[in-house]
Amino acid sequence: MISGIHRFFALATPETEIEVDDIDFRPGRSVRMLVRQPGPVFLEDLAVDLRCRETTWEYERYWVEEDGWAIPAQEGRPSSTSRLVTETKTNRHHHDLPVLKRTGLDVRESFEETVALTIPDFALPTGKIRDRAVEWQIVVTGKVGGRADFEHPFPVVIRPA
Repeated sequence: MISGIHRFFALATPETEIEVDDIDFRPGRSVRMLVRQPGPVFLEDLAVDLRCRETTWEYERYWVEEDGWAIPAQEGRPSSTSRLVTETKTNRHHHDLPVLKRTGLDVRESFEETVALTIPDFALPTGKIRDRAVEWQIVVTGKVGGRADFEHPFPVVIRPA
């Protein structure tokens, strides 16, 4: 019951809209972005971030003997009965780069603001290369007075410089 009420109030908040003047996202480049929040709604906080989600994989290979002893793979196969094991460790993290932050917005009809979205010089391109995958999003988050908070991700593609 409470979950249904929570969903009802989340749906009652008009969704934030994002428009960009160019979709050629490259490191060091700026694009103009329009942030529009239809009303009526009272936003305690409205934030827009450029989020990089990065996943990396580490591989460790070793030989395992029947008695349980493990030997690093680079040392060679110790015996004909040993088996090669590969363990994969997955690391995920993200960085948020602030683009816009507003507090105490009482939106009667519509809030609009144009901001410059600058892709950092160090931005890795979107995609998977060997043991690393990179995804980018423009993420809009809002803390809504008397309603459920929201987060809207908008996927973007960063191309090589």
